[in-house]
Amino acid sequence: MDLHHPSRLVLPHLHALALGLYLRPQTQQVLECGLGGGAFGRFLLQHFQQAKWNSIEYDQTIIHCFTEYFNPSALPVIHRHADARDAIGEFQSQDLLLLDLFDQNQPPVFLADTAFYQSCFNVLNQHGLLMINLLPSRDVSLLGLSSALLQASGHPPKVIRVPGYRNMVLFSSREPLPSLKPGKNLLDFAERLGVDLSCLVLARD
Repeated sequence: MDLHHPSRLVLPHLHALALGLYLRPQTQQVLECGLGGGAFGRFLLQHFQQAKWNSIEYDQTIIHCFTEYFNPSALPVIHRHADARDAIGEFQSQDLLLLDLFDQNQPPVFLADTAFYQSCFNVLNQHGLLMINLLPSRDVSLLGLSSALLQASGHPPKVIRVPGYRNMVLFSSREPLPSLKPGKNLLDFAERLGVDLSCLVLARD
């Protein structure tokens, strides 16, 4: 986190996640599974001040560290100590659902489960967008995750690669997603919100 500008995106994968706001520019309702340091939430609320952001976090230590060290601006996040698989069903009509989930630096195995993504899409509204920050592993591969998302949504996900990092960011929706080729609209969006496209390998359409 940049202590002088807490809402500024620091890590490269956050710039990839920010493209979700390009794909869904009318975002109002956001559910995040995996609180971390609250980086995406600070960025979101800087540019979408009327948005409502809820976060689910399983690890009580992370919630404590966020509150003590990563909330310099009293970020108005509503967070719950719960397992994402159990708690997401309490939400509905979300514009964005962000999965940023790890178990001992590995993605939890349920990220390869098509039934879990069916639950995720039930949380989203008709135009809702599912965003996933993935570190591929033996149990959760890009191919397996892409296949599960295709089965659950009916459309192949868009994949953003972060050069020099293991992170891959996936976007999935029950309707076709617009292009992420770096045309004028995307370049204008990136300049306006401070998103660095040079650190990403954008999805092929």
